[in-house]
Amino acid sequence: MASKQTGKAVIFGCAGTITIATATITLLNQGADFSANHQVDEIIDEDNEVLGLVHSHELIDATLSFIPVGGVDANNTKAKAKDALVKPSPGDVVALSGFAAPAGGGDWKNKNWSYVGGFKTVSRNNGVTTYEMNIRRSPNNDITTAIA
Repeated sequence: MASKQTGKAVIFGCAGTITIATATITLLNQGADFSANHQVDEIIDEDNEVLGLVHSHELIDATLSFIPVGGVDANNTKAKAKDALVKPSPGDVVALSGFAAPAGGGDWKNKNWSYVGGFKTVSRNNGVTTYEMNIRRSPNNDITTAIA
């Protein structure tokens, strides 16, 4: 049954597509946590009081949670779901599309990201195994281009 929303309008669920450069399977998106970060340096006077702040080194980090599925037809097996997903290599490109973009902030979620580690599996006795990984991007520069 398709969900129906009543009352106050909210963004419900985590619609979006995750594509990992090295993966050849379908991923069911389970969650995505995005955070915008930057470095803050304080300008200090001779009395050790803060006179100002310098903001730089802006980055956007995300943690993705997803379930790998076996595929379609003959590939739809537990073994395929388990074996098909290979841990990304450092710097692999992760493409996101279809995620809700923040108002006025541009569509910074639906871009190419760089895998930066944190790959883990989460297994429970009473649930499906999910995978998590961390990705990063710069809002000002493409940091996914390999340098020879």
